Amino acid sequence: MTNQSFLHKVFCDISLEKDPDLWQNDEDTEEKNIERIRFISEFSETLYKVQLDKDRSSNRKNSDLCRAMKEKGNKSYGSGDNLTSLTQYNQALMYSSKKEDTALILANRSALWFDLGEHDLVEKDIDLAMRLGYPDNLVFKLHERRAKSRFAMEKIEEAKEDIKLAQKYLELSKLDELKKKKKFNEFDVVLNKLKNSKERNSSKLLKDGNPSPEHILPKLASNKKFPAFSDAVKIKFEAGRGRFAVSARDIEVGELIAVENAFVALIDKEFSKTHCWHCLICCKRPIPCDRCSGVIFCSDDCKEISTSSYHKYECMFTDILYQANLGAWRLAFRALTSYPWSYFQENLDVFLGRNELQGLEGEAVYSSQDILNFHSLVTHDGSANKKAPELMMQAHVVVFLIRVLRVAEYFGSGESAELKLSEDEINAARILHHFMRAAFYNTHEITQVEKTGPGFDENHVQRIGRVTNPTLALINHSCDPNYRRVSTSTRTFGFACKPIRKGEEISDIYCKPFSSSDIQERQKSLQKYNFTCNCTSCQRNWPTLPDLPTQLNDLPSQLYKIPVNKINNQIKRIQRCEENLKKILKQKDYSVKSIIDILSSIVDQHYKLLYSPHGSLVYYENQLHQALLHLYSAKVGPKVLQATTISWPL
Repeated sequence: MTNQSFLHKVFCDISLEKDPDLWQNDEDTEEKNIERIRFISEFSETLYKVQLDKDRSSNRKNSDLCRAMKEKGNKSYGSGDNLTSLTQYNQALMYSSKKEDTALILANRSALWFDLGEHDLVEKDIDLAMRLGYPDNLVFKLHERRAKSRFAMEKIEEAKEDIKLAQKYLELSKLDELKKKKKFNEFDVVLNKLKNSKERNSSKLLKDGNPSPEHILPKLASNKKFPAFSDAVKIKFEAGRGRFAVSARDIEVGELIAVENAFVALIDKEFSKTHCWHCLICCKRPIPCDRCSGVIFCSDDCKEISTSSYHKYECMFTDILYQANLGAWRLAFRALTSYPWSYFQENLDVFLGRNELQGLEGEAVYSSQDILNFHSLVTHDGSANKKAPELMMQAHVVVFLIRVLRVAEYFGSGESAELKLSEDEINAARILHHFMRAAFYNTHEITQVEKTGPGFDENHVQRIGRVTNPTLALINHSCDPNYRRVSTSTRTFGFACKPIRKGEEISDIYCKPFSSSDIQERQKSLQKYNFTCNCTSCQRNWPTLPDLPTQLNDLPSQLYKIPVNKINNQIKRIQRCEENLKKILKQKDYSVKSIIDILSSIVDQHYKLLYSPHGSLVYYENQLHQALLHLYSAKVGPKVLQATTISWPL
């Protein structure tokens, strides 16, 4: 939490008031934390009446702003500035509070999609505009436009039906009789042309050159106990270490060993108006929330899932929750509100308990979507050397989130203005406090790739949000990891970036790698995770990349894995692989999958020759990661028309 938030200001204002001993107590037990929560809730400042007043919310709908942005969109569209117009129509939709206004804006946006050649989006916007009650006297225009888009998509029968409906609704238009007759005859001509056209083959697949990861991702070999892992991964437990992942068999370089859909996810503030609130993908065609102006969705499905569960408890407060600067603690709030309070009431004993062996006992499958597996993640309760101010701030944040839940009627109708927390609120506070720690120590970044050029390695990786993956969180840290993550939407793929032998621990990375950060910087960065890294690169204090050797010949003998008489032949194998890579890259339309295969071979051949650390190992592992990002990550790129540039999903 930064020093800029309103929460921090209130915290400073009430610090050391009433009970100085408690403010300075660093005992980290559940009993003491409950005492802190009750104590903080007694301050009237923690009601946050101004911040939680729905009538003052910056997330309210606004008809005046809706109308202004629509008019700006019309003006930009009229001048041919389609991308600016798109942005303005999207903003108008977010502020719209009336179905009829939303229908008109969607109809206008469909014209823009038509000009951009996005015919599937023409169809979707027109469908929604009609469902929302687009005026009958104008609807013939939408049927005509949709018919043209369906014809462009070779949906001939549906296009015919649209033309017939356009003729039907033409009678309700305000055109004079002469214009109606002329338009009717034009529709007849179009209809005759459509009768001579052929329907598209419905089995036609995705466009060549733009495959989806779902179609090209290697199949994950089934792990019956931990289905987000492949059968190459085994989870073990040691007292003092907790759960960790090891290889159940030899794992090849580039092998897919994990695919997990996050249990809980949250988009970063700067992407909240361009990316889906639920699945975190960049939205080409954003759909607004019906109640607030703070979020968008990529589809009706994401909107329905979100608004029927967690979003109804944050709907008018998304800006305030961002302004609170809660970091990963926001995920705790999302986790709690993904379930009704009645669920926690029915399972209170379970959620007030702890189980570090979750997934290791019994035959139950460790599901990524089971909240109990999120609940069981490591929290370092009582062992993280937390100072008194941090413990009090955690209690303060819990109280603030309980106030949000109270105003949002999470515990039922009948908003209370009492300072004292009810029994239900205290129990929810205990669960939230635990969830906050689970999220803090077990959060991954979700990223997208901004393409800076056509090459597989021309990638700028952007963090767009946070997620908690209950399965991938079981993988521990190393400053020289043997596994890399790639994400698209809220799904994360895990690939081996080194050969991993049977029984070897599988490692992720929580900070910068040894190659780009010295040991002092890394250890400082890792302090917040409550451990001192003891990986090989830290034990031996490996140098950073500029000081690593890059040549393969004439190295000290201890850097070679093989006898001296075999070194030259192994170097030649590596050089042949490198030559093959150069040949592939010279091809105009090379396959990125072939690049991944050859880079995996190069990394593997290097590890047959060398021990770490070595500059070539670092370089080719990074190149392999770049190729994996290019093929499997969510990607965006610049969309440029006239003088306007926007980020566009690829």
